[in-house]
Amino acid sequence: MAVGPTRIPIEQQLEKALQQITSLERELAMLRPGAGKQQQRPETGEKSELEESRDKYRKLFNNAKDMMFVLSLASQSSSFGRFTDANNVAVKRLGYTREEILAMSPEDLCGDENSSDGKKLIISLQNQGQAMFETSFKCKDGSSLPMEISALHLTIGGEDFI
Repeated sequence: MAVGPTRIPIEQQLEKALQQITSLERELAMLRPGAGKQQQRPETGEKSELEESRDKYRKLFNNAKDMMFVLSLASQSSSFGRFTDANNVAVKRLGYTREEILAMSPEDLCGDENSSDGKKLIISLQNQGQAMFETSFKCKDGSSLPMEISALHLTIGGEDFI
């Protein structure tokens, strides 16, 4: 979910980044001991192509000028309905630690007065694959931060995310 005026390019970049991260995580899992055929990385001290690519997309996500969140819709997951990632801008602007945000759901940030926004989001995502609406987030200091939410439904590695 990207927040702010730059929607389409950020959403496209995020979708590509998340797909790349998922692919890289699968490849990295195959390189770990006990994961079937193991490919040995040369001990040159250089980063592998996989690590460089993952770093590139992590930097893209964390250095975007808008707040960005990833929300799990995988109903079998313990993280269902919770944030699975938040970028550095979200952490800084809201005042929460990354760990605090990852323990939250959108309702925790929006509060009861904006609970209908979540329903609008789900309906729009089901019908169109994307949604835009305005709400406000509660900052850690108790202040309210007006938001324009632009959300995109993504399926990555068989799991659903916003």
